[in-house]
Amino acid sequence: MALESQVLNLNKGLVNFTHEVEKAGGENISVCYQCGTCTGGCPMGRRNALRTRKIMRMTALGLKDELLKSDEIWYCSTCYTCTDRCPRHVKPTDVIIALRNMATRQHIVPKNFLATAGFIYQTGHGVPNNDANRALRKKLGLTAEPPTTHMYPEYIPGVQKILEATGLMAIKAAVEGGKK
Repeated sequence: MALESQVLNLNKGLVNFTHEVEKAGGENISVCYQCGTCTGGCPMGRRNALRTRKIMRMTALGLKDELLKSDEIWYCSTCYTCTDRCPRHVKPTDVIIALRNMATRQHIVPKNFLATAGFIYQTGHGVPNNDANRALRKKLGLTAEPPTTHMYPEYIPGVQKILEATGLMAIKAAVEGGKK
């Protein structure tokens, strides 16, 4: 009877986690039949250790702790190639985004992503413009500043408001301060 109880609890955790990810935007996880189209077509998978199919399988198996602590969920560039090509209309990119959001709420986020969030907060860009890029833009006949918050800094307070409203800046401060 104890084994049956353990299996029921395990299944309940698996179903709860899968539903949690689906509610957070990763729809149709249960219809994924592991064809590998997502991984096979992934441009980032050719450049790093991203294996979308593995993430989908781990999500379906309810491996929450392993997934949220995995660096692999942060390798995705969110190009949506996997979602576009999925024969079952699963949305792997949205699953990965949901997993990232869950990890972030638990303060499990790579430091380089927090640094990028800081740049976006300060400048509206993950990679702020610099003198070399400005010179190249001028040489190409473009304005020194791209037509973004670099050219329209009055929009930066709006960007900052959004990042604050999402709680990301508070998470960044807590993680960088060593708090959880």
